[in-house]
Amino acid sequence: MSSKALSRLVALISDGYPVAALQAKIANPRVDIAAPAGAHSAVVALLNQLRADKKLNRTQLIVVATGREAEDVALALKAFSPDCELLEFPSWETLPHERLSPSAETVGKRLKVLHRLHELAQSTEAPGHPVFV
Repeated sequence: MSSKALSRLVALISDGYPVAALQAKIANPRVDIAAPAGAHSAVVALLNQLRADKKLNRTQLIVVATGREAEDVALALKAFSPDCELLEFPSWETLPHERLSPSAETVGKRLKVLHRLHELAQSTEAPGHPVFV
């Protein structure tokens, strides 16, 4: 799908009552939204646009069920916002009652994301690009 077509999709979903209700809440530090699996990236792109229009912080957390779904959402977000920063926070890989530790790679990726989020939080200026975790 082309970038122009994706932009049009965001414009189409932005016309309606649910988006008007969302615009009223967009300045809140936390807004929870549930979306169907195929709509995650379009909804996140819409939120990004609304937050950019109001000059708000554009760091967003997207929670999905599987690693494969995370990859799909990341690819779509790159198409919507080519200048975005994508931070993959992988699942822990183990259950709390198991006596296993996650792989060193998983721990490293998670620490890298937490470090970057800390850098963003400590910065006096918001980044000029969207950040999706």
